[in-house]
Amino acid sequence: MSDSLSRTLKKIKPLDRKAMRVAQARQDELTKPKGSLGRLEELSIQ
Repeated sequence: MSDSLSRTLKKIKPLDRKAMRVAQARQDELTKPKGSLGRLEELSIQ
């Protein structure tokens, strides 16, 4: 693995669980069936 890639990978931080809960709550408030966007909704929360 290149040094540049290694340095970049080391900078990736864990997911912010609190922010994810807030994002999930927001998604659930939108006018659409809950969970209807599937994986797209999951990615928007992360």
